[in-house]
Formats: sequence, structure tokens, C-alpha cells
Amino acid sequence: MMQPTRPLSPLKNIGFSLLFALALLPPVLAQSEAAVSRQPNKTEQTAATLQLRWPSKPRVKRYRLQVALDDKFNDIVFDRAVMGLEQEVTGLQPRKYYWRVAPATNETGRYSAPVLIEAVIPVPTVPVFTVIRPPADVGWQAAIGAVARPVAARLRAGKNFDLIASNSDGTVYALDGSDGSALWIARARTPVGEAKEKSRASLFTPLVLPANGENKSVAVIASGDGVRGLDGESGREIWRAALPGRPAGGIVAQMQGENGAGDIVIATSDPNLLYVLEGKTGKIVSRSNLNSELIGSPIPFTHGEINGIALATKGQQLEIRRRDGSVVRAIKFDVPFTTPPMVLATPRGTLVVIGTEHGLLFFDGSELKPVGRITTEKDAPRGRLAAADLDNDGSLEIVMMTQNGRVAVISTAGKVNWAVEGATDAYMATFANLDNDGVLDVIVPSANAFALGFSGRDGSLIWRADENPKSTGSTLPGEGLLRTLTGAMSTAGVPLLVGGDGARSSVRAVGLPVSANKAAVK
Repeated sequence: MMQPTRPLSPLKNIGFSLLFALALLPPVLAQSEAAVSRQPNKTEQTAATLQLRWPSKPRVKRYRLQVALDDKFNDIVFDRAVMGLEQEVTGLQPRKYYWRVAPATNETGRYSAPVLIEAVIPVPTVPVFTVIRPPADVGWQAAIGAVARPVAARLRAGKNFDLIASNSDGTVYALDGSDGSALWIARARTPVGEAKEKSRASLFTPLVLPANGENKSVAVIASGDGVRGLDGESGREIWRAALPGRPAGGIVAQMQGENGAGDIVIATSDPNLLYVLEGKTGKIVSRSNLNSELIGSPIPFTHGEINGIALATKGQQLEIRRRDGSVVRAIKFDVPFTTPPMVLATPRGTLVVIGTEHGLLFFDGSELKPVGRITTEKDAPRGRLAAADLDNDGSLEIVMMTQNGRVAVISTAGKVNWAVEGATDAYMATFANLDNDGVLDVIVPSANAFALGFSGRDGSLIWRADENPKSTGSTLPGEGLLRTLTGAMSTAGVPLLVGGDGARSSVRAVGLPVSANKAAVK
């Protein structure tokens, strides 16, 4: 049964929830209603700083850090619970301090021995940009038109790095990820008389149901009258499902649990409907109404015994639905959403994060209760949120694109780790360890480059792939054509970064550092 929805003020009620709903997230969230655009003031720039690091303890992710003027810690200047194994303490007077740290899981444990350290004013330096660049002799380019979001998929048995991509005309290409050669091509079957530029398939990102046992992979593409399921190896049509409306977004989801067959979830516009199809046969399992057009795609949702999907609509409603289309939970907002939801499994429970015109909202996944927010001053999230454990500490970081072309890394505890300019053509971030330092780095498309790589530690620019000077066409991102990047592997075993180029004329692959292993889209 659908639960009643109610308007929720994005400011007043969220602030109320921050005071009373901190059971799901660490206490640092209450101190971190942070503005992504915040800049250090003059006092912070001239104050002394401590950079503190400590060894890890087994099964401990949260620590209590204290800094004091004396070794007895009678005069404490910093006392806070922190996540991870390092902390920068700013705003100090230049002098010597003592510091210590203790595990802080459920309660504070035994402190380490006091350590004497001197806080100094950082010396301003002129940045020296030693940026890694891809090798000129590795990669490929396939002139198949404007492709915004190629998908890495295992289409053939024994092959890990195939690609499937739909261009702006709705033509779908399956490519060998190692060299860009075409495996098969499928053209949208547009109804007679419908204008080419209004093809119902033009902006639908193909889906791939991976091979399972004796079952081959299935590529699901949009066509003029609905969607088609194609054999991943040959492109031969297996099934066809007629769906009124334009396929707008979809996802592959295990809605019958881990041992169930994969389902295909498709949202359409004009009319606004949600379909669940059997992945192997295309049989329609359920059809349900949406209150308005979907934002992005549905997202798989698992919590307890619920295996379903989370979705957000332009009618400002966030919902959790089951396989039969029934609504498990729903909540309506006063503020428009700008991204699809993201569902994270955290040590403190399921977390749902979504972008709005005011920033990010955090929800308890069990009841969709608001538990926190990140504000974006004069900016807003866009595209799709991504998540990865960048520093390998067992805790995920959230990576957000903004409408002003920024990329920001935010902890699930609500702390903005860093934010930089450059993601001007990015729909979503990609991750790879570019400089072999044990930390995943953040890679995004840019209007001025094929891709930029930012250090996962601090956001500094460490890698750049320029556009191919031989490419021609518009470099301005069109509506719905913001780019994502994915990974493949060359025949020589060099990891590749693959995506549509800025000129909107081809799909291109460039070589990553061998230490990167592979690009991993989350």
C-alpha cells in the first residue's frame, strides 16, 4: 500500500531532522552542513596548521583526536571525533602543541602517548603542475557520431572489455573495447513519418543483462515502438516489448533477490510509466504510473527484505518501489530534484543521497527520513552522483558534479573533502589510480579536454588527456549529451579510458598509466 506523501520544507524540516536523526550517521555530520563553494578567510590563510596522521587499529574507522597546550591535556584547543587516519588542524597560533588519539567506536578507548609537535604557518608556494599525459601511441577512435555515455559490458564469452554505445540518431554500436572495431550495429526502428531528430531512441542509454551460466548476455536498446533485447555477441534480436511512450531511462536490477534472474526496469515519458520486464524474455511483469517524468534512471535499492528500485521524478517525489510496481515508501518535496537518487550501504545502515537545487540531501533508507544535507551556494548538483572508497579506509566518498562545472568529493559523514573547477562537460565521475599512490583518483570530461584526472587526496590536477586536434564539430555540451567515461583494455594489456569526444563526432580511447589497472565507473 502506498504510504501517504506530505510536503517537506527543504530548509526548516531538514534542519529539525539534523538535531534528532543522527543515529544513522557519525556526529561529525551535525558540524558539516558545509557549503561547497566556501573559501578560506584571511585569518585561516595566515594561521598555523598541524598535519596529523596515526596508524590504524583493527576494525576501527572512527577516532577521537585531541590537541592541547600541555602534555596533561588540561588546556585543550582541539577535541573532535574524526573518520580515517589523518586530520588537518587549522587556525592555531604558531607554537608547540601536544596531540593524542584514541579509538572511538562506541565509546572513547585508550589514548596514545602524547606527541609534541610544532604548528607553523604554511609557506605560500607557486603550484608546479607536473601533469601525467596519455601515451600518444596507445588508443583508438571510432567515428560513429555523438555518443554521450558508452557502457562497458561483457557482451562475448571470455571477453571483459566490450562496449555498447548509442549515438544521437539512436543507432547502437557494439565495439571491441581493445581496438574500437564494430562487433555489430543495430538501428532504431522508427515509426513511419516520425522525424529523425525526434527519434524515440536517441537519448536512451543501452542496458546489458550480463551472461549467467548458460544464458548469453542481453543488450537492451530503445526502438521506435518500445525496447528490444539483442543477443550480446551477435546483435540478433531475441525479444521485443512494445511500450507506449518514449523510453527515457532504465536499469538492470535483481528485484527477486541475489538468486533471482535479472530484471529490466524502464521508465517512459508521454505517458509517464514504469515497466518491469523479465531480462531473458522481455515479458512485462508490471506496469505502473509515475506522477511525472523520471529524473535520470531508476536505481537498484536493497534494504532488509526489500529488493526494488529508488527513483525521483520531476514532480518532486522520491519513491521506493517493488517489482510489482507497488510503492513501498514515498515522500514529496518543495524543492526540485536535479539528480537521480544514489543508494549506499554504510556501516550504519542504508543511505539514500539525492541532488536538489539547494545541494545534497541525505536520507535514512529504512524510512526515508532526512538526516543531513550539503549546501551548494549559487550552484546545484547535476548529472548522476558516484561513490567510491577513494582512500581505501573502508568508507565510501560521494563524488558530485555541479551545474557550474565543479567536481566535489564528500564523505558519507557530510564532510566536503575538496572541490575544484573543471567538470564542465561531465555527467558522472570515473575512478582510477593514476599515480600509483594507493588512492583512487577522480576522472571527469571537460569542455577544454577529453578528460581531466584529479588526485583523490586533495583534488590537485595530476592527469590530462587533450582532445584529438583532428576531431571537428561542436564542443558545447548539448542537453542530455553531458559525457561519461568508462574503461577498457588494449590488446597489449594497457588500460584504456573510453568516451565520446568533445566534438560529438566519435568514441575515443586513450591510454591510462599501467599502474591505473583499470577505470572503474561506480
